[in-house]
Amino acid sequence: MTASQITPTRGASTLTPALPGEVDAILDLVRAVQLPPEGIAETMAYFWVAREAERIVGTVGLEVYDDL
Repeated sequence: MTASQITPTRGASTLTPALPGEVDAILDLVRAVQLPPEGIAETMAYFWVAREAERIVGTVGLEVYDDL
């Protein structure tokens, strides 16, 4: 299974790795819920987005503290 095939059980959204061109949409979502946007643009490789059709409806990011 690849990352592009992961979908939630209700089937309305699709979870995929974020693309560099989606940073503005992610920042809009983060600001809408009053979370700090600092560092997101520089760490897009660690972000995923939830989509309903072509619309981004959610995001998640992994914060890496150390190389293991």
